[in-house]
Amino acid sequence: MPERSDFSPALWDRIQNVGGAGPVTEQPGRAQSLSPSQPRRLGCRLFCSARAPARRHPRLSGGPERQGQEQKLKMENTTEIYEQIMTELSADNQDIRSRYLKHFGNEISEFAKAMSHAFFVWRELDGGVKGDEKKAHVSALVYSAITLHIISMKLLLWGYLVPAGNLQRQVIETIALALLCSGRDLGILQQYMEDTYRTNQALTDVIGQAEKLGLNEDTLRNLRQTRDFYHKFSHPSLRTLATHIEFSGSGYNLCFGPSFDEGKLDAYRKEVSIRVNLAKVFGDFVSGVIANVADW
Repeated sequence: MPERSDFSPALWDRIQNVGGAGPVTEQPGRAQSLSPSQPRRLGCRLFCSARAPARRHPRLSGGPERQGQEQKLKMENTTEIYEQIMTELSADNQDIRSRYLKHFGNEISEFAKAMSHAFFVWRELDGGVKGDEKKAHVSALVYSAITLHIISMKLLLWGYLVPAGNLQRQVIETIALALLCSGRDLGILQQYMEDTYRTNQALTDVIGQAEKLGLNEDTLRNLRQTRDFYHKFSHPSLRTLATHIEFSGSGYNLCFGPSFDEGKLDAYRKEVSIRVNLAKVFGDFVSGVIANVADW
């Protein structure tokens, strides 16, 4: 059974105002904050055991017999937690996916169609490699961006919000790097091949080279704003803490593993929308790379 945690009531007001998914300017409400629930939740004893004294069973008293009984109770509790962890490591979690698909089935279909188009356009780029190592690197970066974007959406639908957000940041940076490497006479492709280029600055650099690469600066700035939002999923933050606390139902329950929380539907909707909108322009991104490479 889920238990109320010691820390979630104290953090509740702050976490619920962290904000919803995506770079938005309005102050979000409770439902917009990122967090999960539902699947295999562990009570706070799992997290507090290192600092809290062990609870003694009221019926246990006296000497070695009592100690043996306490040890048995502890082992039973540890076994239960062990089984939950093993389930999390090996379960398929189809029930979680089905709940996301129930709400976002149409959006997922749009996403798949858009990414299918992007993949088809990439084949033209890859077909022009023909043994050229530099072109091969550019093609590989574009392929990586496509693949990671699909995986990011998959992780979201599986209920893993933090790794999905972390991976989305890499998608955006890989797009920026591919565009930079496609530019003639920028020198960045050679630095990248020699492993001397700092790829985390790719988005800043591509904005600086927007005119030379024939790119829309406003679009790139919006991309950077989205990257900055997902950067927060790469480090401990209130958003990452929120993913461990249930927002629907009675509240204050800790969540373990992937989850779907009705109290976060607005946040999920924004997360899905960000990925669908990027998917719709992915083909244009690949076409832009092809046009730059053709100018070599």
